[in-house]
Amino acid sequence: MTREAQIRQTATEWLRYNHPTCTQDMLVEAFRCGAEWADKHQPSPWISVEERLPEKVNKFLSDEVLVRYLRGGKEYTFVTHYDYEYQTWNIPNVTHWMPIPEV
Repeated sequence: MTREAQIRQTATEWLRYNHPTCTQDMLVEAFRCGAEWADKHQPSPWISVEERLPEKVNKFLSDEVLVRYLRGGKEYTFVTHYDYEYQTWNIPNVTHWMPIPEV
């Protein structure tokens, strides 16, 4: 099924059960705009430390991860270790992290 067909089908189903005052054309256009917006705004690979912390990948007590941290009001990116035993980073003020991308 093409993306256009999926948008039309989803809009039709949504119209039937949720919004009987809108026309199908209005909803198809709204779903199309939403899909285009989502394509242009891909989710960030950065994970907030408030959302979750890294999970152990190997048998060691720490794994290397890429982090963002604050120092002097500026944001920096750095490769560092997350220590699972002590549940901490080896640098302060980490706000986000992500696994090191595979190349």
